[in-house]
Amino acid sequence: KIPTLIVPSAELLAELQKQRWAGNVRELRNYLEQLAVLQVPPPLRDPNPSAGDGSAFDDLLERPWREAKQELVERFERQYLEAALQASDGNVAQAARHAGVDRGTLFRSIRRLGLRGDD
Repeated sequence: KIPTLIVPSAELLAELQKQRWAGNVRELRNYLEQLAVLQVPPPLRDPNPSAGDGSAFDDLLERPWREAKQELVERFERQYLEAALQASDGNVAQAARHAGVDRGTLFRSIRRLGLRGDD
């Protein structure tokens, strides 16, 4: 299969330029790889967060480490799977191929998180 060329919109390019890219080129490359695989722009962080409002960790810092880590992993899984399912029009097999995991594994995760995908 020939990969589809992804051309970011002018709005997305402007948003990418506003980001701080704390991980430098590596973080930007990871973002662009996600865009290429999912064919849906992953969410971007607010480049100018107000105090106490910009971190995905703010609500997790009050919890024990294991509990916070579990919550963060679940948030990631949910976001990733929602984007993968959206990019594949709900086709679990196609989403699994893009994610590089077994269809059954992806299906179990989708079911565990209460998401919907075509069987």
